[in-house]
Amino acid sequence: VISFIGTGLLLVMGFHGMRHPIIGMVLLSIGTAWAFGFTTAAVGHLNILSLSFAAMLFGLGIDFAIVYLSHYIDLRHQGHPLQAAVLETSTNVGAGIFTAGLLAAVAFFSAIFTDFIGVAELGLISGGGILLCLVATFWVLPALLAAFDHTLPRELPTPFKGKRLKFFISRYPVVATVLSSVVILGLAYKAIDVKYDFNLLNLQAKGLEAVDLQDRVFEQSDGSILFAVS
Repeated sequence: VISFIGTGLLLVMGFHGMRHPIIGMVLLSIGTAWAFGFTTAAVGHLNILSLSFAAMLFGLGIDFAIVYLSHYIDLRHQGHPLQAAVLETSTNVGAGIFTAGLLAAVAFFSAIFTDFIGVAELGLISGGGILLCLVATFWVLPALLAAFDHTLPRELPTPFKGKRLKFFISRYPVVATVLSSVVILGLAYKAIDVKYDFNLLNLQAKGLEAVDLQDRVFEQSDGSILFAVS
């Protein structure tokens, strides 16, 4: 819920309006609903890892709609009628959106080959969800625009352009390069410290009475399993 609401608020801020963010969120809801159906058909259940796919799908599945809507609104501002703007948008940015979605899905699907069933199921479900959001972008989004976006170009919102950032980068390219390099190197340095936790018990929810009892038993038993008898 937090992920869905946060995504919607960021869309409103970025597009400086309500109609197109709502259209994007409706598209995302449809794609996510399809993804749950795919999960039921392909896997049949969610596990402690794969249940997080919805939050990831909200962040990744909306990317296609953002690119599509941004280009579409620019064409409408240039005076293109609705149908022509939709067709030209699909032609101009369609290949890029399709390629990005396909590569993202392949990246997730690669997790299927791991022996850890939790990660394997997460990869299958997330990859399928990405593909379904991609299909919805070309199938559902144009229909939503045709049904709900008959606004005249002068009444359309102007999405965030990042003009100040573009001005800073073009005016001070050396400074921008140095700052970017420092950030990238800093994140790369911290990435070296990432450790892998092999204890699956640490994936359990914190604060549950059963989990707290289990932890106390482990701490007080000195590795013995005789407590199971009592």
